[in-house]
Amino acid sequence: ADASWVRVHLALTGEPLKDGLPDAFQMTREIAFDRLNPSSLIYSLRLARDNARQVREHLSTELWEHLNRLYLQLQTVTIDSVWVHQPARFFCDLLGRLYTLDGIMYATLRHGEGWYFLQLGRFIERAQLVSRLLDIHYIDDLPAPVQVQSPKDSDWLVLLKLCTAFEPYSREYTAAIHPARVAQFLLFDAEFPHSVRFAIDRVRDAPPRAPERGVEGPGPRPLDSRNPADKPMPLADLAPYFRGARFAAQAIAGRTDDAQVKGEVERFGAMITELAKAAAQTRRM
Repeated sequence: ADASWVRVHLALTGEPLKDGLPDAFQMTREIAFDRLNPSSLIYSLRLARDNARQVREHLSTELWEHLNRLYLQLQTVTIDSVWVHQPARFFCDLLGRLYTLDGIMYATLRHGEGWYFLQLGRFIERAQLVSRLLDIHYIDDLPAPVQVQSPKDSDWLVLLKLCTAFEPYSREYTAAIHPARVAQFLLFDAEFPHSVRFAIDRVRDAPPRAPERGVEGPGPRPLDSRNPADKPMPLADLAPYFRGARFAAQAIAGRTDDAQVKGEVERFGAMITELAKAAAQTRRM
């Protein structure tokens, strides 16, 4: 259990524990309710609300009201009040409301440039976090103060549940936990929304499909590659965000003799290379 908490903390903050052994209460307070911690849930929700307020005219009423209501409801919630009752139920309910927010966003926002910009940020962050989680599970020794052996089956099960992947994984491979299959699923599955492959595909798809600014009339005009205004949105330096996924893929290849897995790793590496080239090309435009 201690190792699982350490891995979650490392993935979300990028920093090892500063002192003492992991404590579920203290770590939950830091990750969820610390209003001064930029990585905490409540801090992130406040930033989301502040950003939404600045572009209020571009948001639907349903989206703004749900986000604002969620933010206000959490202002009076403390770790002590949650911990006394049933923290698991509280977080499950909160997760459900965040899923509802996502659905409202999809159903009520115009799928224009702003929408694709949101999708770009969503999938960059998702690929980055899943990559980091995989990296951490392939570290043989976690940073002090907790030193553990390689992850056990229960640790890989926790990883799947963190990525809401246990049921999709079970349908694909059965419920038997095999580390190489877990990593393969989270890296390469093209149909699972939380896989790195799925995220990279959406990152590559989003920029060319983003409508351009300054378009007049009832619908978009055809894009003209000779027009500077029609150049795709820059990918900037996206490739480094997927460096962890590439390292995890290489680790999988080094620990298995399965030719199919090695082939997937090679294709994945080519995909990352392609993404890096696209980023370089957009910087030169």
